[in-house]
Amino acid sequence: MFLGPLEQAKPWNTAGISGVFGFLKKLWRLYFDENNGLIVNKDEPTKDNLKSLHKTIKKAAEDIESFSFNTSVSQFMICVNELSAQNCHSSYFRAVSDFSFALCTTYC
Repeated sequence: MFLGPLEQAKPWNTAGISGVFGFLKKLWRLYFDENNGLIVNKDEPTKDNLKSLHKTIKKAAEDIESFSFNTSVSQFMICVNELSAQNCHSSYFRAVSDFSFALCTTYC
């Protein structure tokens, strides 16, 4: 479902699968460091962190209702990129991380 709208035929392309795998690795690195293990902290989210979160929740809710899973996954990718740039490792966002992972492993 990551490859495009449900109603459109999509040619099989392994590059799309590689893209999803890359996203899942980036999502994993948001909370896990190979050298230090789990890097989740108890920091309060910043205004920018919360803005990224709320934008994602709104977009994903709208997209799931309209069966636009590809754009929902895209929004999760944008959110993970924003949180990575903001160096956010707050446990507050762990639920978003878990939902992103579940969504991608189910629908991608």
